Order: sequence, then structure tokens, then C-alpha cells
Amino acid sequence: MAALIFAGHPLVTEPVNWISGRTDLLAGSFIFAAMYALLRFKRDRHWPWFLVCLLFFLLGCLAKEPSLAFSSAIILVMLSSDSINKDISIKGKLIRNLPRIFIILIACSCILMMFFMFRGLDYSTDQSRIGLTLKYIDNNPFHSLMLIFRGIGYYAKKIIFPWPINFAIMDVDPIYDLLGIPIFIIFLFILLRNRLISSVFISGIMLLSPSLIMVFYQIAWTPFAERYLYLTLGFVVPSVIAFFANANINNKNKRIISYILISIIALFSCSSLYRTYIWQDNYRLISDTIEKSPMAKRVAYVYAGMLVDRGKYAEAIESLTALSKNSSFMFDEKSELGIAKIYKIQGNIQNEFNKYIEILSKTRARSVSAAKLLLKLYSNKKIEVENNNIDIDKIRINTLYKLEKLESKFNSDVILYVLGKIYIFYGDVDKANKYLKKSSQVSFARGQNNQDLFEGLSSIERSISLRK
Repeated sequence: MAALIFAGHPLVTEPVNWISGRTDLLAGSFIFAAMYALLRFKRDRHWPWFLVCLLFFLLGCLAKEPSLAFSSAIILVMLSSDSINKDISIKGKLIRNLPRIFIILIACSCILMMFFMFRGLDYSTDQSRIGLTLKYIDNNPFHSLMLIFRGIGYYAKKIIFPWPINFAIMDVDPIYDLLGIPIFIIFLFILLRNRLISSVFISGIMLLSPSLIMVFYQIAWTPFAERYLYLTLGFVVPSVIAFFANANINNKNKRIISYILISIIALFSCSSLYRTYIWQDNYRLISDTIEKSPMAKRVAYVYAGMLVDRGKYAEAIESLTALSKNSSFMFDEKSELGIAKIYKIQGNIQNEFNKYIEILSKTRARSVSAAKLLLKLYSNKKIEVENNNIDIDKIRINTLYKLEKLESKFNSDVILYVLGKIYIFYGDVDKANKYLKKSSQVSFARGQNNQDLFEGLSSIERSISLRK
């Protein structure tokens, strides 16, 4: 029954269908095997089983870092009560098994050291993001605590009621802060029960704990993700089923519980099949994700590209425009540049020019990307041939007028440089010299270094910009 619920749970579909989720599957295989070996060691007291447990524990850690939390599971399981000595307290167990516990702690420490050694040989960690997370926690301790409670409440709800299923969960309702507090207290109560089943259950919760670091919006591209629950489900589901199987429940109620569980399996399986169908096509998956998380920027950019590939230019522009308008506080330059690129694909020269001007205006003439693309478009002599039905000269003159207005408003080295390049295009050496010299002076005076923009000047352009 537990295996069927785990296999059919909708949250399992993401690590199974997503190629990047193979790390979850690999880590799960090793950690589940490690738990089996650990339980055999607890029952039989044969040390070879513990060595097998440590081997799979190390392999699980190398597959995915959250497996490190299994070290706490080893201690919990070894200190839990069984049917033989269930009345012995935790203190009594510590005294009675002190040598064995000491050996286990040393072994776990060695495994962790080996993990970090192997990890350091082949991979590098984004220390800056980890530092940002620690700095965020230090600056906002209370809010950080509430975010952790939010994660606990949200993930607990997801285990019981996994819908809606979403690939990119960018935000979670703050109401889960309040839900997370009583759930955390319930977890503490289960932990203090000091039974083998409760230890296995809490082990699953501990495997989720590394994922709670993600809720600070600093490390992963999504602060919440359904795939983080894969390892947790492998422990929580069997322990809950084992609890009901061993509970003192009469046959009639057991039959009712069995019917409920069968219904849950059927419901979960149908949902998983549909979710798997969604995952079989990239466009279906991205469309579903954008519908549920319209502010997932990375997914929105991919979605716009897919719409362009299908010739749905108006929908792509609408999607990027909505993303840009809804971006909090900061101007979304990438979305606006994406719209300009769509205009370019369409051959809409007028709108492409206007979009670059708009980007320069909204970034206070600091967008080097928009400036470079505008220059490339402006100096492209092929557009007269490709767009013979449009007055390109009029569009260029109008763009030049707008650029001069921006220059007078912002006195930007970027705009000055663009104007200098444009006058080189027209062959007006004096004006080109004027603007390029002023661009260099403004850039130097402000301590700016637009090397990315200024690189690639031909020898003639360099001589103009340096000529006195």
C-alpha cells in the first residue's frame, strides 16, 4: 500500500519526468537502501549492515547534497525504542549504547569529510549565494524564521494535498507561516515519541530541511519546488502506513481506512498520469507553468521563444509586455530587448527603433545592450533594400532627433558614443569628433568604464575620438 501511494503520488512526477531530476532518483535509491541497511543493523546488530548503510549514505550524498541530512536519521533510528526495550528512556539508551553511538558518530563524521573532499575535487560551490543567504538571515532573523515556517507549512500541505502541481513555484501565500507553526509543534511531538516508526517519519522531515534554505530566494532559481519532497515522501508515506497498520483499530475501521487509501491511490495515480502527459511536451509544460506562475521570468523567456518559433508574435509580445509591467520596482530590460528582437524577426523596423529608444529612456541612457543593437540597426545598409516600402531615412532622422533629446536630458556617455558613431555613418567628422570626445570625458569624469561599448573602434574612429 505504501509503495503504491509513493509511486502514484503526483509530486513524484517531476523528478521522474525531468532529466535534471535524475539526481533525486539516484539519491533516493541510495538513501532508501541506506535506511534498509540501517534498520537491519538495528535489528540484528551485525556491523556489516552498518558498513553497507554508510556506503549507500556516501553515494547518496554524492548524488545530491540534501542526503547529508540522513546523518541525523542514523542517530534518530539508533536511539528509537523497539518492541524489546521500548520503555527505556533516551537518556538510558545513551548510557547503555554509548560506545556504539560514539562509533556511529565517528563513522558519520568520516562520511561527511569524504563527501566534502570528493565534492571539492570536481565541483565548485556558489559561495556568494550562500553568503547572501546567511547575510539575509542575519539581517532579518524574525522574517527568516517565518519563511522557514512557511516552507514547513507549505510542504506539509503538499504531501497531503499536492494540487496545484507546478514546475516553477515562485511564491507561496504567507498564510502558510501560521500553518507551519502548529505543524512544527506536531513534528516535535512525534520526535519525542521515540519510537522506530516516528523516527523514520522524522528522518523524512529532516531530509527536507536542507531545502528550507532555498526559501530565501538566494540559491535556487525557484524558492520552492515539488522535487524537494521526493526523498521525504520515501520515508513519510511508509511510516504513516505502518502507523495505521500497527494501531489498535478494529476491523471495521481498518476496512474503512483501506477504502480511503485505495481511493487516494486512484486519485493520485490519475493526477500523476495527467501530469506525466503534460511533461511529455515542452510547449505543454511551459504553457502550464506560465499559466500558474506568470512571474517566473526564466520560464517566461523560454515561453516567448516558443511562441516566436510557432509564429505567434503577438502572443509573445503580449507575454513579455505583461512580464515587464509586473516586474517589481526594477525595469525589466531583458523582456524589453526580447520584444525588440521579435520586432526584428517580424521586419518591423519602426517599432524596433522605437523600442531601443524606449529602453534607453527608461534606463536613463545606461543600457549598453540597447545602444549596441540600435547602432547595428542604424548602420545596416541592407534595411533599405529589405524594406523598400518604408522611408528608412525618415525613421533614422527621427531616431537621431530622439537620441539628441535623450543626450540633453541625461548627458550620458552611452548616448554620446552612439551619436558619435551615427555621425561617422553620415561622414560628419566634426560632429563625430565632438560627441566621441565628450563621451570619453563624461565617462572618465563619472568614473564609469563602458569598455564593452567602446571596444572595437576602428583606427579611424579612434583617431577621431582622440583628435584635439
